[in-house]
Amino acid sequence: MIPLPWLSSIPWRLVGWGALVAAVALAGWRVSAWHRGYQEADALREQLAAEVACEPASTCARRTEALAAQARREAEERAQGALEVAQQAEAQARADAAAWRKRYEAARVNDPDCAAWTRQAIACPIN
Repeated sequence: MIPLPWLSSIPWRLVGWGALVAAVALAGWRVSAWHRGYQEADALREQLAAEVACEPASTCARRTEALAAQARREAEERAQGALEVAQQAEAQARADAAAWRKRYEAARVNDPDCAAWTRQAIACPIN
């Protein structure tokens, strides 16, 4: 006596063939995925070697160039700032020199001792 009579009505041969087809399809899919992955691994190894060597077409080279350009921009900005400070200092020094020349001329004209020194071709001291 069969405990579950409905099991005898299942076409077991067809189920077996279906399982075999599914197993072969699964194996084919896995082999194809493995093959594709193996091919991609070679390309990834080449890309990694290019990155490690920092070759011109690599991301490393692009990042390096971007950082170098940023450093150049920052250096130019600092140099421009230093130039402006130097120009301001030069303008201030010229103004100070002009003020001292004016003061010296006024002293030569108004101070009798300075006028005497100037006649002797000696610069008079200005306090």
